[in-house]
Amino acid sequence: SDFMAKYFLHALIFFIAIFSDLLAYEGTSTYEKFFRLNKPKYQSSSGDWIGFTYKDDPPTKDKDTYTEGALRLYFQDNNSVNYSLQEAYFRFIGSSYKLFIGRKILDWNQNEKYWQLGYLNATQSFTLLSDVEEGVTGIHFNKGIDNFEFDLLLSYLFIPQVNPSVAFKNGEVESHSEWMRLPPKYTVVNGTVVPIYYKINKINYSKILLNKSLGGNVTYRWKNGGISAFAVYKPENKVRINADAYYDNISLNKVIVTADPTVNHHAYYGVQLFQEFGD
Repeated sequence: SDFMAKYFLHALIFFIAIFSDLLAYEGTSTYEKFFRLNKPKYQSSSGDWIGFTYKDDPPTKDKDTYTEGALRLYFQDNNSVNYSLQEAYFRFIGSSYKLFIGRKILDWNQNEKYWQLGYLNATQSFTLLSDVEEGVTGIHFNKGIDNFEFDLLLSYLFIPQVNPSVAFKNGEVESHSEWMRLPPKYTVVNGTVVPIYYKINKINYSKILLNKSLGGNVTYRWKNGGISAFAVYKPENKVRINADAYYDNISLNKVIVTADPTVNHHAYYGVQLFQEFGD
């Protein structure tokens, strides 16, 4: 049919996602319609979408796996797809420690999720106010000794935050997330308004993905409370963009901007004191 021809990708992923939801410990399938309450100056072509979420059984065995993810398919935006893998790891429980290999959310800072900081864990960012987190990929080690708990992160594989996604099309930067701030379409050269043409260099994926992370967390607990300290050196969750520009006033009469994705590392550390009161 015309629908299947036009939305083949949607139809294929739809049936795969429905099948996965049926096998999941917890899964949802939703159809959501997009309505505007105002008229922004720059409007994306996003419209209705189908959403899926998938969550495995909580791991209970000494050797177990866990996966949690989400998917969103857009109809009016050239078959665009948002995807998110919150967690996906193998867990091994030893005699006095736990070992996780894969993508796992770090709970070292209790303010991360509440304030949507995105410094330690990435954010899903399907919507502006989403508080869903995405974990850090690597080897996660956990060991408890009396009232102390020690965590260690070691990784040489970086999976960046991919939402809200952008695309370079016909010299413009586009996104189906309207709340994302996009670069300007025009600039002024010698008093004249000149359009900007954007393009992106060929991505060196090894330069993006092969980046190290190292961190640790120590927690001391007492009844209904505790104190913890953490420090981590890791890539920023969002890929940054360096850019070069020049004015082509001969053939295109545009400012040509060439984007080059890059990864910045940062050191992040903190101390927390927490105590529960009441029931």
